Amino acid sequence: YRFALHFILAMSGSLEVSKSPTVEVPDWLEEILQLPGCHELAYPYWEGPAAAESVGKEGGSTVHGSDSLIRNMHTSTPTQPAYLRGVRVFLQPEEQRVHSVWPLGANVCSHPGMAHGAFSVLCMDETLGTMHYNLLRPSMGPGFTVNLQVDFCKPVPAGSTVYCMGEVESVEGRKAKLKGSLMDRPGGTLLLSASALFVSPKQQAAM
Repeated sequence: YRFALHFILAMSGSLEVSKSPTVEVPDWLEEILQLPGCHELAYPYWEGPAAAESVGKEGGSTVHGSDSLIRNMHTSTPTQPAYLRGVRVFLQPEEQRVHSVWPLGANVCSHPGMAHGAFSVLCMDETLGTMHYNLLRPSMGPGFTVNLQVDFCKPVPAGSTVYCMGEVESVEGRKAKLKGSLMDRPGGTLLLSASALFVSPKQQAAM
C-alpha cells in the first residue's frame, strides 16, 4: 500500500506543484475545540523544521520536511488535484488523546466514490504516529509502528472530511499500545477501528 502511494507521488513529483486550496471548515470542528485541555498543533510533525521556525518553535521536528508523504499529498499539479486538502491535528495531553481532521480529495478511490482502504489506514497510522511523537516520544524516544490491526466498518466517501481519534491504551517499557477510530464526525458513524503496537528502539529509549 505505501509503495503504491509513494509511486503515485514520485510520478507526479516532476511536475510543477502548488499548495492545495483552502477547504471549508466542517460544522463539527467546534466539538473538538471545546474538549477539555484540547489544543491544535501549530505544525504537524510532517511539516518539518521550516514550518516550526515559522511559528517561533526553534528547531522543530527533525522527522520530516520535503520528503514527507503527507506533506506532498497536500500539493497539486496541473493534471493531478491534491489527495489531501488541509489536515489538522489536535492534542489532549492529559487524556492522552489525539484528534485529527482529514479533508480527502475526490481522487483517492478504489471503487468509484469510495476512498481506497489503504488510504484510510494511512490516515489512522499517521494519527497514531502523531500522538506517539507528541505525547510519548519525550519519555520513550521515537517510536515505530510494528503492528497495526484494522477493521473496516463502512466505506469512506471520497471527497469527504473525516475525523480520526487516537488514544493511548498502555505503555510498558519500550512498547506502547494505541487504539483509534475513524468516523464521519465526532461521535458519528464508525468507518474504521484500529489497534496498534508502537516500539521505541533500545538506543532511543535509553536516551
